[in-house]
Amino acid sequence: MNKIIFISIFFVLISCATKMKDSELYGKCKMPKYACTQLKLNKNKTFEYFVFEDVGGENLSTGTWKIHNGDTLILNSYTQPSKEEIEDEKIFGAFANPKYIVNQLIILRRNKIIFIPKNKNVKIFSLKKIELNQQKWE
Repeated sequence: MNKIIFISIFFVLISCATKMKDSELYGKCKMPKYACTQLKLNKNKTFEYFVFEDVGGENLSTGTWKIHNGDTLILNSYTQPSKEEIEDEKIFGAFANPKYIVNQLIILRRNKIIFIPKNKNVKIFSLKKIELNQQKWE
């Protein structure tokens, strides 16, 4: 009798377990692509931030991410800008050069991702997640 109960509980637990995704994709590039922005968060704490502008071409930034206060992420890109680029605000001019992400904060609010740059004078970007199932980052 105990074996039957144990086996049935075991199968119930297995059937309720959800499969973890390798990555979560935010933003969506529609076809034809004139301009789009996507953020891919991988389970191994890396990210890919893709920006495509029709005339401006495309840029891909990669780096690591970490959770900060449940609904906030901090992104750090592998490629860091030089001091001159930061002082000239080439990076921060409406996020014109997305290959650099310097301590970018992301906050999830009302099914939107809001990017908050270190320099508060910058335009804030928002992306809609393709499938949003929860209100906090895991």
